[in-house]
Amino acid sequence: MQLGTDWLPFYRYRERFVRAGFEVIDCPPYTAMKNGADIRIVVDALDTLSADPFCQEFMIASGDSDMTPLLHRLRRADRRTLIIAPPDAAAALTSSADQVLDSHQLLADIDRAVDELTGRGVRFERYEGFAQDAKGVLRGEAGPPIAWFTDTAGNVLSVIQQ
Repeated sequence: MQLGTDWLPFYRYRERFVRAGFEVIDCPPYTAMKNGADIRIVVDALDTLSADPFCQEFMIASGDSDMTPLLHRLRRADRRTLIIAPPDAAAALTSSADQVLDSHQLLADIDRAVDELTGRGVRFERYEGFAQDAKGVLRGEAGPPIAWFTDTAGNVLSVIQQ
């Protein structure tokens, strides 16, 4: 399994993930404002599109208009697209998705976010050594509440309360 991270918010969990057998993929900044996370998301989505004909819906957490061509490609392949984006996300991106969830509203309450995603079929991960609650949320470990789930390409993603 791969774990893609922007390393600063998740660094305190790194050692535990490595011990649990995850491949941690760091996406350090290439410039003062950009890292390599977006291209990794695109590559993983295209790999999944070509390898898994049963994957009918893609959920992408981004407000970056650079993801618009990916949404167009997924829709040409007759796949549904849902983005989790901030309210000020690029109009080109939000108008290209089948559905848009407001990330600020969703992540203001992690329990609501987990319930919403669980209702869409997302299964949250449980990890040995982490004191997660019944929903899979890790709370009170010197950081905001966080829960992890695995996408169809095997990447571990997180929902973190802001």
